[in-house]
Amino acid sequence: MKDFFRNFFNSPLKIVATVFLTALTLVFVYTPEKPDKMTEIRLKALQNRSQATNSVNSLQSDSAEQNAQNVQTIGDNSVDNDNTGDVPVTTAKIVVYSVTGEAESTTQTELTEVSTSTATTITTCEPHEYYYDYISAGESPNSSYYQDRLAIIGDSIAYGYNAYGYIPYEHNIARESLAIWNMDTYSFDIDGYYAGWLDTADYVNAPLYFISIGINDIYSCTPDEYGASILNIAQQVLERVPTATIIVGDITPIAYWNTYTTNENIRSFNYSLQTAVENANNPQILFFDTYSVLADPNTLALSDSYSSGDGMHLSGDVYSYILNAMFNFLDSADVMKQIEIHDTTAY
Repeated sequence: MKDFFRNFFNSPLKIVATVFLTALTLVFVYTPEKPDKMTEIRLKALQNRSQATNSVNSLQSDSAEQNAQNVQTIGDNSVDNDNTGDVPVTTAKIVVYSVTGEAESTTQTELTEVSTSTATTITTCEPHEYYYDYISAGESPNSSYYQDRLAIIGDSIAYGYNAYGYIPYEHNIARESLAIWNMDTYSFDIDGYYAGWLDTADYVNAPLYFISIGINDIYSCTPDEYGASILNIAQQVLERVPTATIIVGDITPIAYWNTYTTNENIRSFNYSLQTAVENANNPQILFFDTYSVLADPNTLALSDSYSSGDGMHLSGDVYSYILNAMFNFLDSADVMKQIEIHDTTAY
């Protein structure tokens, strides 16, 4: 045996064997790292954060100064058909239901149009371009403007916006069974890379985010904990995309025969959510009463014609009704100035 190894190491096979073993070792020991795209994105964002924030403040100041000089009332026939940012005179009526299901308050708001042109344009990076195919929804003259820019964060009910074609795949941050307590375990595909929901929201960098989470949290938290948690999610998104507008939608009703929970219980969660958002008093975080859009006015339950069959999830055309109400609500909330700031600064 000694003679065999002596002859082997003195032969040309020694070189071949050495090269082979070295290559084999490299294959098992060294694995090239996949480029960390999200790290690159976050570093770029952090570098531009102060510049973008300064630009936002400057634009808001310029807009306020210009608006003070150009306040005017627009006639009924003047609408923004070219999506330049001017909002027509709008009357908004919002009905909020109490825990017992009776109308708690009715607010009638008359809005006077204000010019949103700015004297100065500051750009920190390339402006956004929107070229998406989707099913159009909404009767507001600004519907397509909002729909181009809308990203959805939520559960299986929220996932329907993408599943039924109302938002593009790139703007979908929703999954089946997603809840507050487990959302950090989900990952989303962004150009072949997978990231958590918050990094994905950062990457999407949308002017509008609609948060719709809660039906899976009914038994995992109290109403007050739910309201505080959803508000925290909205604030986390704003930390990443400081020029965004966050629409917080409440839990949608269920059919009267669905036994998962009760609509009275859902309304208690929704009331706590509305209270949390209103107490935050942040003009970039808006409460949207999705429940009232879908609730039968007589029973306050989900109409059978709105259900996909299980008394909880929604049929495809219902998403159009919600978006229609949402876009009218956005007109009444006058969010287009904030959207223009986001599109101008690109962050």
